[in-house]
Amino acid sequence: MSISEVLDKLSETANENNGDKTSVNDVMEAFGRRAYGPFLFVVGVLSASPLGSIPGASILFGSFVIIMMVQYIVRQGAPWVPAWIRNRSISSKKARESAQAVKPYLERVERVVRARYDALTHPPWTYVCAVFCILMALSMYPLALVPWGAMPPSLALAVIGLGMMSSDGLLIGAGLAASVAALGATALLLF
Repeated sequence: MSISEVLDKLSETANENNGDKTSVNDVMEAFGRRAYGPFLFVVGVLSASPLGSIPGASILFGSFVIIMMVQYIVRQGAPWVPAWIRNRSISSKKARESAQAVKPYLERVERVVRARYDALTHPPWTYVCAVFCILMALSMYPLALVPWGAMPPSLALAVIGLGMMSSDGLLIGAGLAASVAALGATALLLF
């Protein structure tokens, strides 16, 4: 299922809601196990942005990645999030409008980023990705002391997240290569 098809499913879920609210839990269930990819992508982009240069931000982002990737390894289905996040909601109308507003942009991205090189999108490679993401997140702890030091692992996380989100094995492979380079640069910097 493409990302835009997942958004269509989310819109349908918002239409079918008995109430007039769509919760984070509804979104997580619509994405299912694919919710990990958007999470990694967003955290990677935020950590690579000026927000990531705030002292301690890379430690916070790294901790989120570790928690999510451990869940990816040990859980089936959507990631667990605390109830206070899961129960947050917006109006179903706003959820539908947001999904429809984003869809044309995602369809453009899907022309370039698409499902391919299927082997890297299934176990054991998905677990290898999760382990590399955890290693990169751990590297963000000492890199918090270096201005913009967490940029290489953050960008690698974003690429892997985009690859996971779109089932693009080529992007996942590029993200793994970038993570090896980022971990090597971190080792040289620290030792």
